[in-house]
Amino acid sequence: MSNVIRAAAIASMITIAFGLAAKGQNLSSIPPDRRTAWRPGVGGLSGSGIPNRTASCTMQCATLTPLGAGLDDTARIQACIDDHTLCPDDSVLNLAAGTFTVSDGNFILLNRPLTLRGAGPAATIIQRTDGAHPDTEAPA
Repeated sequence: MSNVIRAAAIASMITIAFGLAAKGQNLSSIPPDRRTAWRPGVGGLSGSGIPNRTASCTMQCATLTPLGAGLDDTARIQACIDDHTLCPDDSVLNLAAGTFTVSDGNFILLNRPLTLRGAGPAATIIQRTDGAHPDTEAPA
């Protein structure tokens, strides 16, 4: 296939993709129950909305590892978030590679300046047993 034909084929695919997006077609490969709205600048931050924090939590909250086997990790994560001594404001709670489970009816409330940082998008997963519920808030 010549470069001209390849370029024309790529241009056609891009045109089709933009046309579908303009018509409101969703081109995402992320399943609907895993999507959420990205709101840069949340909390009055400017720029990307993700602060560059380097100080890590300490002791048993330095790096959490998932319990595994579908066991609920919610209480352990929330305990670190709530402990201002082990995880002071503006620090990082590191989540090791693996799958952390948040069971049905539970939620993680991150209500202060703290960053949850995983080992990477394909390495650290926080899963809900009943799927994600975008645009919903935890009960008050």
